[in-house]
Amino acid sequence: MDGFTMLDKHYNMNENQQKVAVMENRIKRLHFEEGRARKMANVAQNRAENMLDARKRHFQDLVLKKNFHTQQKNQMEQQNYENRRMKAMQR
Repeated sequence: MDGFTMLDKHYNMNENQQKVAVMENRIKRLHFEEGRARKMANVAQNRAENMLDARKRHFQDLVLKKNFHTQQKNQMEQQNYENRRMKAMQR
């Protein structure tokens, strides 16, 4: 009987060691997955920030273009007014 209990304990010990190894592998895998998820979240965050920056730059460009065209229009109107005034004075 003593040999059977020792053999049983030996198998239990081996089984427990295998369970520990499986748990260690699982923990390592979870750490790996967590790191990968963080990396992907950072990539997504950077992409979102880049997109928002691009939208902001685009909007600023549109505002600058609108202001430029408005200024050009005002200058043309001012020049037309001056031309009409000069013509009226020459008559």
